[in-house]
Amino acid sequence: MNRLERAATISAIATAVIALVKFVAGVTFSSLALIADAIHSTVDIIGSIAVFLGIKFSSIKSKQFPYGLYKIENLISLFLALLIFYTGYEILIDSFQNLFAEKEAISFIASLAALFSLAVSFILAKYK
Repeated sequence: MNRLERAATISAIATAVIALVKFVAGVTFSSLALIADAIHSTVDIIGSIAVFLGIKFSSIKSKQFPYGLYKIENLISLFLALLIFYTGYEILIDSFQNLFAEKEAISFIASLAALFSLAVSFILAKYK
């Protein structure tokens, strides 16, 4: 595994850990913001995998496709855009449904989960 592949793997694992921590804290403490951020992190992971696969498949050349399967990148981009819009739609609907519901103040532990996510993201950005 070369340096770039190792960095990408570490990044994906760290993002998965962050998403899991945010999701568990969000569900435990009923924080829609943390749940939405966990979904965002998960979409980032799916997007990274899709882009990686798109690049790998787009470079495949054959007699029928002498320039490679470069159009697959457009299809993957369309898929990711639809996934992001759908996720945003679901979060928006859930937000409106909970707009007037009585909620408790966010807990200290949920705030720590958000700070943990921030710290890991900062360290990951410096690493990359």
